[in-house]
Amino acid sequence: MKKLIAILAMVALVSGAAFAQVGANVIGTVNVIESGHTNDDGEDTVGGSAGMDRIRFQGTGETDDGKFGGFIRLDLMHWSGDHIGEGLAWWKPIQQFKLSIGGNSDGIWGKEGVTGWMFYQMITDTDTTFGGENVWGGGFGAGFNTRHVFYQGFQSEGLLFDIKPVDFIGINVALPYFSPGQITNILKGVHAQLDVNLDFGNIAVTYAGDAGASSNGKLFAFFSLNAIDNLGLDVGFSFTLPGEDEVMAPLGIGLGFKFDVSDAFGIKARVATALAGDDGNFGLLFDLLPYFALNDNLKIFASAGIAMVSPDGGDLQLAWHVNPYVEIGNEWGPTFYAGFKLEGDNAEGSKVKWSVPVAIGISF
Repeated sequence: MKKLIAILAMVALVSGAAFAQVGANVIGTVNVIESGHTNDDGEDTVGGSAGMDRIRFQGTGETDDGKFGGFIRLDLMHWSGDHIGEGLAWWKPIQQFKLSIGGNSDGIWGKEGVTGWMFYQMITDTDTTFGGENVWGGGFGAGFNTRHVFYQGFQSEGLLFDIKPVDFIGINVALPYFSPGQITNILKGVHAQLDVNLDFGNIAVTYAGDAGASSNGKLFAFFSLNAIDNLGLDVGFSFTLPGEDEVMAPLGIGLGFKFDVSDAFGIKARVATALAGDDGNFGLLFDLLPYFALNDNLKIFASAGIAMVSPDGGDLQLAWHVNPYVEIGNEWGPTFYAGFKLEGDNAEGSKVKWSVPVAIGISF
């Protein structure tokens, strides 16, 4: 590993750039015991499982004059099962303008506040919590998630423009040229954002186009209040512009909340809804996360949540989860996690599932 880092640093120096960061990240989870397995007779029984959640190399850097820079990432283990390499190269001839080519799958210019990855933070990338399901789907309530309401950022690759006419205003534009096609389709897929940062908080309006969709894209509005000590409040709205079929998609409304009562206790909450659409779709999810710091290296969390959806005006589906867990170590450094996951979903015959996961994450 040290040899790899030394080689990357040498390449950076030879190319005239000084890398600010070159490192690696490894995360693994073991479900020590869990329900949901089937024995040779086809009966439900208990079992165990494991997986490497992440094996990643990453680096960032820029030239001495700050006019050129880049980002590289190689995932040897990724949630999709693929080996993924991605990167972004940028040019900034003046402070008010930056041109980039490439992308970052984490999302560029995302406006989620505490409702997205920042709800659970680092433990989201393990299998110790239900961190991902209510953010990017695939879990409770037929996949309804907070990103129906909050802008997840530009997650593809493209030609990107960052324009700052004044310090507190940003105009961001992304064109998805890496999905080749007619120029009209590329323009239909444009993402454009007005980002205003004021003393009391952040206001942003984003248009996310989609050339392959039946709609005319989606509008997101976001407000984040940070003027009150120890309190963070995020409000989001979304509206899908009807396409040729003129079907009105559900309106999205969401709220994120974080309050540090003291150095030892705090609480987070998030809620997202989808309602008032022509197709009768309805969605609601709510997550609560109180947390307790026993000392600098030991924190206790108690996550709980529900999700409800009524797809196409059909029967109501209800899912729920309870998930206490502990975090030992430095969250942004080496950390050990352990927890208990309990969940139910009436879309799966009201079956209750549980597991006892442990995980280790380290960056170096």
